[in-house]
Amino acid sequence: MVSKGGGNDTIVMEEELSLRATIEKKPANAKAMACLSCLLMDRAKRSPPSQIMAKQTQNSCREEALSWARKAIESKPKLHFGYAALSEAAPTHTERMKALQRAVELTSLSLNSESCEKKDKSNRTIASYAGNLVRLLIESRDDDKEENTTCSKKNSKKKSALRKDLDSNETALYQKAKNALTDAWNATSSESPSVIDYLAKVEYRLGLFFRKMKPHNVHRPRARQHLTKCCDKLDPNNPLYKKARFWLATFSQDANDTSSSIDEYYVSVDRCPEDYVIGLYSSFAEKFDELLVTKLKYETPTKLRQLLDSAVGSNKKWAKTSADLGCGTGLSGIAFQDCTLHITGVDLSPAMIEKAKERKCYDKLVVGDVTCILEPTDSSDRPVFDLIFACDVFVYIGDLKGVFESAKQALSQDTGLFAFSTEHLEEHVANGHPYILQQCARFAHKQSYIERLAQKFGFDIVKLVHSPIRKNEGKDVGGMLVILRSSKETSRV
Repeated sequence: MVSKGGGNDTIVMEEELSLRATIEKKPANAKAMACLSCLLMDRAKRSPPSQIMAKQTQNSCREEALSWARKAIESKPKLHFGYAALSEAAPTHTERMKALQRAVELTSLSLNSESCEKKDKSNRTIASYAGNLVRLLIESRDDDKEENTTCSKKNSKKKSALRKDLDSNETALYQKAKNALTDAWNATSSESPSVIDYLAKVEYRLGLFFRKMKPHNVHRPRARQHLTKCCDKLDPNNPLYKKARFWLATFSQDANDTSSSIDEYYVSVDRCPEDYVIGLYSSFAEKFDELLVTKLKYETPTKLRQLLDSAVGSNKKWAKTSADLGCGTGLSGIAFQDCTLHITGVDLSPAMIEKAKERKCYDKLVVGDVTCILEPTDSSDRPVFDLIFACDVFVYIGDLKGVFESAKQALSQDTGLFAFSTEHLEEHVANGHPYILQQCARFAHKQSYIERLAQKFGFDIVKLVHSPIRKNEGKDVGGMLVILRSSKETSRV
C-alpha cells in the first residue's frame, strides 16, 4: 500500500495517531485499519531492533499489525486493503502470498469495474496495484530462497532462487507489472510526492531483482531500465536516487574487463552508500568470520601485518597508538594487536562493533565513518596515531583523497605508517579512470592512483606488493597491499 507518511518519526507518529482516531470514530473503516497495520509492520521491521525498541515491543507491533489486517478483511472482505496489509503482516510465506494474490485480484476487479467511481481509480490505487504485482513476482521466490539456504551440500550447486531465469508464468506476470507501472506513472502528477516515492521504490526493487539474474544479456538491460526510471523520477538529493545510481554504476566494467566502455553513471559514484554497507555487514555479522575466512579464504589482515613487520624490521610492540579503519568483527585487530599498545577501531555497522567487542583486542570502539576517529572533535584535538591500518575497507570507497588527507594529518610525522589493502585495477582499462565500481559492488583502484595520492599528500611508499586478497566464485581476486610512511615533505596539493 502507498503510505502518506515519510521516514520522519514525528510524521509517522502523527499518522498513527490520526489513523487510530479515525478507527475510533468509524470502527468499520477497513482502509484506516489496513494503513495502521502497514505502519506498525514498517516500525517492527526497522533495524537494528536494539536501537529502536526492545524485542518484546517489536513482536507486539507485529501482533497488533496482524490483528488490524484481519479486522480490515472482516470489515470489508471485498476490498483489497485488508488483504494487502495481511500480505505484509502474516507470519508465514504461504499466507502472505495468498493474501497478496487476493489483493491483486480485488484491485484489478475494482479498477476494471464499469461501476467503479472515478475517485476509486485514484493514482494511489493504481500505484498500489502495480506495486503488489511486483511484490508477487519477487516475493513468490522467497520460499525457494529459504529452501536453498537449508539444502544439503549435494544440492548446493543448484541455481539461486533469485538468479534463475523467469519461467513462463513469471514472464507474463512481469509484463503485467510493467504495464501497470506505466499506467501508474501516467496517472501520477508532481503534486503526489508520496506516490512518486512509492513507484520509484518499486522501480528500484525491480532493478535489483534483475541485476544478477541470468542470462545477463536479457536481464541486465531490464535492471538498467528500472534503475534509470527510479533516478529520472527522484530528486538527486533523495537517498534512493543515490542508491539507484550506485547500482547502475556496477554495470560499467570489471577490473579484468578489457573493453573500453564505461557507464555514464560511473563518474559520479565515489563510494558505496552508507546504509548499503551497514545493511550488508549487519546481516552478515553473526557468520561473517566463517564466511570470510572459510569460504572466501580471506587472509588480508595476516598478510598486511607480515608486510608491515618486514617494513618495520620488528614484530614486537613499536606503536603506542593505532587506528583500525573499518574494523569489522575484529579480525584485523587480532592480527595487529601485539604490535601496538592501544587500538581504536571504527566501523559503520553497530552489529560488527558488537562482535568486535567480543574480541577484547580494542581499547576503544566507535560506530561511524572510517575517518571520524582521525578528526578533531568539539572536546578534543585531532588524535595522533603511530599506525593506521585498513583491511578490505577501500573496496567500498572509490575516491580515497579524503581518507589519505585525514590519515596524513592524524599520523605521527616522519614515523607514522599507513597500511591498507585494495583491489587492483589494471592500468590499461577503464578509459583512464583511476578506479571503478565493479559488478560485485566493490571498487578497484589502479596502482598509479595510489602512487599519485601518496605523492600528493606527503607519503613515502615503503612497500607495495600485488597479492590475492580473497576468493570470488573460487577464483583469486587480485589486490594490492600497501605500506606508506608519513614523509617530512608537506602535501603537494
